[in-house]
Amino acid sequence: MKSIISEQIGWLSDNDSGKPNPDKAVREVIKVINNDVRFRLSNALKCYHLLLSNLLTLKSPEIKSTKLHSYIEVGSCDDRVISLINLGLSREAAGEIVSILPRDVEIKSRTTLMNLQSVGFLNGLHPVTEKEINSILV
Repeated sequence: MKSIISEQIGWLSDNDSGKPNPDKAVREVIKVINNDVRFRLSNALKCYHLLLSNLLTLKSPEIKSTKLHSYIEVGSCDDRVISLINLGLSREAAGEIVSILPRDVEIKSRTTLMNLQSVGFLNGLHPVTEKEINSILV
């Protein structure tokens, strides 16, 4: 990241009149990574996954492929974290919740999350995470 940002600052100083703004360089680099690279990579992997899935269906239906594009788009490779993000929680809150739950506990709905909270499985979470959970359960 440091070298990419340094190159962006160098490019800005060559192409803009005056002194380059480092904050602007950082924002532009992060924007390109989040919007362009991540989005385009996710779309390209979706196409690849579709082709691979079709080929696997024709050749050997017992093999299952992983949806790598979903993991890149969401920012996680844990199905429980992805489920929590799909319910409306942030990546950080979902990661914290998954870290305190036993591995065999699956979270498929808001009702499941509410039951886990009422039973006490979610005790000890950061107050901000608790507030985030309460906001989606209301």
